Amino acid sequence: MVKLPFVVEPRLKPRLEKVGSDESGYLECERRGYLTSGEKAFVQQAFSNDDSTILLIGLARKVAHHYEVDVSSAYQAVIAVLSGGEPEGFESLQALFFEDINNCIRELTNLQAREDMVMALCMLRYRVNTEASVEDVMGLHPDVVKGLVELYRDEEARSVERLKGEVKKDEIQDGMTEDKIEEAEKKPKVANAT
Repeated sequence: MVKLPFVVEPRLKPRLEKVGSDESGYLECERRGYLTSGEKAFVQQAFSNDDSTILLIGLARKVAHHYEVDVSSAYQAVIAVLSGGEPEGFESLQALFFEDINNCIRELTNLQAREDMVMALCMLRYRVNTEASVEDVMGLHPDVVKGLVELYRDEEARSVERLKGEVKKDEIQDGMTEDKIEEAEKKPKVANAT
């Protein structure tokens, strides 16, 4: 990767983080505090043909027609049923649309599993090994996949808490105390004038 002429260098440097467990083993993956545009595009591309929303809207239309309500109210009722609730004014909704609701649940469950697989593959391919494949992810222990997915979600949320924690740990190990770290963070950085 080309070295860019930053006027101010990024404050937090990427760090290797271990994902996995004692049972699964640990894999090192880079934590940056953000997702690159390539990583975002990779995951978005994988879900560009997701049919779960169309399935939910189709069911909401059926429910709206049956109960003679607007589609928005029916959609909220369907979501409530999928979440395990029983919405008011929609008696027997689950019994009347049992097969449709099961199809939605099945599709959403499959979508979640695919989403986890794609996020884990994204982290592997972009941060560990560019030749990683779906088969590689499928062969991983669930703890490692879970760790990769959690890392992806943290990076998507642009969480830098773990990076900050690592910086503080390093500084404490180098003789800095928490008080000194807070004091150093408050002081403005002055360039050497020689």
